[in-house]
Amino acid sequence: MKGGKAPILYKYNNESKSLLEWSKIYNIPKYMIYYRLREGWDMEKALNTPVTRTTKKYTYQDKTTTLSGWASIIDMNVKTMQSYIKNGWTISQIVESAKCPISITMNGKTINTNLLDMSKVVMLTPMNLKGRLDDYIEYL
Repeated sequence: MKGGKAPILYKYNNESKSLLEWSKIYNIPKYMIYYRLREGWDMEKALNTPVTRTTKKYTYQDKTTTLSGWASIIDMNVKTMQSYIKNGWTISQIVESAKCPISITMNGKTINTNLLDMSKVVMLTPMNLKGRLDDYIEYL
């Protein structure tokens, strides 16, 4: 008993148990049973409907895969991609910025990289870096 309160018991098949107990028996997260009941499901349906996880898929140039699939294709951290998506980026923008080649020559040494990696070095988003480079090239 947490905080001295007795748990709420839910009856199913003439047995009364807490949501935690039912979740362990049916291998369904406690919160899932709670939300199903809150949505008006009966106990039988809440306990016997399998939990399905849907993973969002992203398409770029006729290729469709998950975010983690794209992360491995373009060699980027999944959490970084999630952050870009959360900030309004499309999968096209992320993949294009990872593919955009940049060649920089300084003191006779040339570095070949891409927009995404260079943006990390200069601490700008790839789109901000691209904008600045485009502005600089127009200025020349």
